[in-house]
Amino acid sequence: MRSILAAGLLISVMVFSSAGGWLSPASVGPEGAAESALENTDQIDDERSLPTFSDPIDIALKHMLRETSDNVQLQVIIQFEDGLAGKEKHVFLRQHGLQPIHSTRVVPAVFAIGPALAIEELANLEEVKWVEWNSPMEFYMNQTVDTIGARDVWDREILSKDRTTTVEHKIIRGDGVTIVVLDSGIDATHPDLDYNPQSPTNPSKPDSGDKVIYNAKLDQGSGSTTPSFAWIPMQNTDTTSGHGTHVAGTVAGNGDASADDKLGVAPNAWLIGLSMGEAVFTIDEYSALEYVFELSAPGTATQDAWNIRVVTNSWGPGFPFDSADSNDLTVQIIDKLSWDNNVAVIFANGNDGGDGSDDRSNIFAKVPSAIGVAAANRNGVGMSDFSSRGDQSDITTWPDVSAPGVDIWSAAARSTMIGGGTGVGDFGTGNLDYYYLSISGTSMATPHVAGLVALMFQAAPSLRMSNVDEDLSEEGDPSLYDPTGIAPPATAARPIHEAELILKLTADRIITGENIATSVNSSGVNGRTLDYTQGYGMVNAEKAVAAALALQQLRDTDGDGKIDNFEVDVWDVVNLTDDILFDHPVTRSGDQLKAVWQGEFAVFSSGSDFPPASAHRKEIWVPAGATRMVADMNYQPLPTNILCPTGANLRLALDKDGDGVYEEDNVNGVELTFQGGLEVGAWWGYDVQGNAAGTCLTPNPSTTGPRSPYDVELNIWLEPGDYTLTRNQSRDWIVTGLDSSEVTFERSWYLHVDAESLVPEDSTGLQGMFDWMQENWWVPLIIALLLLVLFIGFNENTRNSFIEWRQERSREARESEVYEAEILPEVTPISPSQSPLTLVTPKSSGVATEPFSSTAATVELVEVVEADVIIAEEVIEAEVITGDEIEIESEDVVVKAEVEKAEGEAENEEDVVTEAEIIEVESVDEGTEVGDTTDDDEDEELDAFLADFDDDDFD
Repeated sequence: MRSILAAGLLISVMVFSSAGGWLSPASVGPEGAAESALENTDQIDDERSLPTFSDPIDIALKHMLRETSDNVQLQVIIQFEDGLAGKEKHVFLRQHGLQPIHSTRVVPAVFAIGPALAIEELANLEEVKWVEWNSPMEFYMNQTVDTIGARDVWDREILSKDRTTTVEHKIIRGDGVTIVVLDSGIDATHPDLDYNPQSPTNPSKPDSGDKVIYNAKLDQGSGSTTPSFAWIPMQNTDTTSGHGTHVAGTVAGNGDASADDKLGVAPNAWLIGLSMGEAVFTIDEYSALEYVFELSAPGTATQDAWNIRVVTNSWGPGFPFDSADSNDLTVQIIDKLSWDNNVAVIFANGNDGGDGSDDRSNIFAKVPSAIGVAAANRNGVGMSDFSSRGDQSDITTWPDVSAPGVDIWSAAARSTMIGGGTGVGDFGTGNLDYYYLSISGTSMATPHVAGLVALMFQAAPSLRMSNVDEDLSEEGDPSLYDPTGIAPPATAARPIHEAELILKLTADRIITGENIATSVNSSGVNGRTLDYTQGYGMVNAEKAVAAALALQQLRDTDGDGKIDNFEVDVWDVVNLTDDILFDHPVTRSGDQLKAVWQGEFAVFSSGSDFPPASAHRKEIWVPAGATRMVADMNYQPLPTNILCPTGANLRLALDKDGDGVYEEDNVNGVELTFQGGLEVGAWWGYDVQGNAAGTCLTPNPSTTGPRSPYDVELNIWLEPGDYTLTRNQSRDWIVTGLDSSEVTFERSWYLHVDAESLVPEDSTGLQGMFDWMQENWWVPLIIALLLLVLFIGFNENTRNSFIEWRQERSREARESEVYEAEILPEVTPISPSQSPLTLVTPKSSGVATEPFSSTAATVELVEVVEADVIIAEEVIEAEVITGDEIEIESEDVVVKAEVEKAEGEAENEEDVVTEAEIIEVESVDEGTEVGDTTDDDEDEELDAFLADFDDDDFD
């Protein structure tokens, strides 16, 4: 593999390797095809499936055994069928001609050395499960945080359900999350990588401003010394390469050496640096991953204090030695980190290029539980030519996502192969920078994704392994992956982490530029397109963090940090992302703009040096209408120790028009005035310049050079009026001062997933309502149309229902209570000529003069068992046809009855009752005249009732 500098300078860094294989179709199938693949990398068998049980010797070791003589000493790693790796296994290996060196812990295995013949014979023993070569590994060697949208993530505030900002972590910058940089080490003397050391034996929660909390180097031994595989803490563990320091700066550098210009993706996250040594092999990288596993194990003191959630890996064995088998030691520890410890494992996809005709992807990037990252151009247009391609016919070999990996500026380690001792800057443009350099590789793309995943873990601490399968099938394909080596087909699967699933669902496909796959692609999760070059495309930080935040809010509904809804998964938020991202202009009253920034002026060697002027340049937008400005800088040199006092002499230079020429040598404390205000707005450059000196005579890799932290406060006054700034222009400004001016700028938030809608800070009341209606005019229109349809369609029914309700209420108001009544079965209708009944009316014994109509209602005989006297009665839409007097055979006298249901026929324009149901009746005792009732009130009510039925009112 290679690390490509901006000018195309190639640095080959022999560092890592993994003999083990990967079990995806990245492997080459049958044994013969595998061997031919190693002999001729241009011809690889198209058959990409592996058996569930692997050959006991990995492909790379097969190649080495075939190419070497029997007596050549080879280093190997052996796993046994019983899963043990103790002293008895050391004895066993000695008996078979090998010398054991070290036993691993998490995945039990023995690292040993022996002649090729003995190793080949050992692999044939039934006690041996797997033998892999301890092969060498390679490292896959500013604007990019904007390319993936990280800076926009930092700008967004998190709103609560009531649409207010939260007290803690109101913005997402990686707070509270630790990222492990497993690489060549970290130079923690760099201003962006402050050293705040802790001990794993006595850890505590780091302060919010801490950066590198633990930095250690693996003891690989030297010469004839047996390696102890112990980890030795030191401030600078990156003394020969500089690769790891560059990676660390990309993932979480705090930007102190560039006035926040060259920030890492997660600038507030904590870092752990683990240097695997100078010449790195499989056993070294496994030992490092094993150490990460132990530090991050749930319930341990280190995990409780440090919250390790991400490990970034920009290394791999390199094509064509990317063997593929689930028994590989590194594959197993990657799975255990993901499944047991919930640590997201990020891997570079490799720098071996390709055209899709074969598989060039890093085997560890293809582990389903890991996230494989391809390298795109720094501006997100097109792919790099060096990024490893998968086999276009095998989706399981394709990268997962892409990130910027070309000409990436990040922290430079001092006196290293990459850093060059004085800072090499950008070879392509000739720009030199004391603190940073620009290089290319999937190594540079990978920490972008690692930093983004840290942001996601801050937003959603509940992120976990998902039930979504890497090969997109529901149950998984056991021929592709089986970490145990014994899983039956029905249970073998390749699940991915929720962080990976979110990244894939929110990525932006790269459709323009160079080196992209134009004809070969496939449909992946949720129907999204992916290909063998870029995977699902460029990661989108804003959308990914929004999805993670929504997921956490649905799981933790009350915000207490405890999960309330375990069943909620990524699919519940996949369509909510756009609703959560909210942007709206905000207007502030004030005639003054204030900006504050910090940095650290540092020199990496003793003596006096003058870093280039661009090192601490801060770009600030100064709007038209500015009348005066004042910039104040404070700085205080820091002694590295009592033997190395430090002095500094700094100044604040000013470039008024952004052309790189500093018109003002030092504006610190100077008031600049502009008569009538500036006519046009422009980007102005403020640059901290000067020198710092220390008295140490001998540079020490673990001792910092002269350092001087500084802070700058800039105030600008505006003429009265209205001002509008874009998001970039307003990024550093705070509006203050008198209310003679108004400044409008874009604000952005993460809206709570349960919030109905956001009312902007300056758009409340009627104004807020009008603003909302302007943006959502179609909503009230649809509601009005719907109401109109309902009114037209249901108006008649509504009116009739209302009339019936009113009549029912009126009747109930007049009735007294009937306690018990029995309605006898219907009898034969009684005609007027046959009727033996007479109607007895109170105070009258006259016989009825009007006969029943021929269409009169059927009269039902009723027996009243027990009833109260009904005070009043209402007959609704019916004419009662009756006579003056009817006798009832039941010896009771019917006083009144309620007609509940009636049907009429039109006769002479009047309704005639043809059917009626008597539901309530009243009676008086036998032999008692109604008019003789002793209750005076009842007499009056009955008189009034019967008076309503005057003969003149009926036909």
